[in-house]
Amino acid sequence: AQDSERRRIARELHDGVASELTRTWSTARHLGLDTEITSQLERLTAEVRAVSHGLYPPSLDASSLFQMLGDLVEENPVDGGTIVTRSGSETGQLDEAERLAFYRVAQEAIYNARRHGNAAQVILTLRDDNHAVQLVIEDDGDGIPEATLNSSTFGILSMRERMEMIGGTL
Repeated sequence: AQDSERRRIARELHDGVASELTRTWSTARHLGLDTEITSQLERLTAEVRAVSHGLYPPSLDASSLFQMLGDLVEENPVDGGTIVTRSGSETGQLDEAERLAFYRVAQEAIYNARRHGNAAQVILTLRDDNHAVQLVIEDDGDGIPEATLNSSTFGILSMRERMEMIGGTL
């Protein structure tokens, strides 16, 4: 339910607000308005599109988890010095809920590695061993304190719940 609401809001932002901003930007340019105004409209449009894609990235509609993770890597370019890479191979058939759970866990792990772990590199490795899919996320950051792993911080709790909802573990 939460993800369908994210999808709806993302589409409204993209198709509604971002489209109107683009139209306004185009009109402002056509009228020869101040370049500072058109630049601000262009930046605002890009920001709305980024928020839209952050809520529900188009890659979530992809048919394979491996492709989704590849798109996630591409969406996380080297910024702040963190390099995100993907390895492994395609998995067997996962349903949409399973793909989405793995994707959101990877997304949160990348964020945590950057923000809290000061990681310079994050590696996502996808494995499919005897009908069990495993996503290994490694980084060269500071590590997760044991107390944090066993706590109910929002990020850790969210990742754990997503895995439990599909019968997996964190």
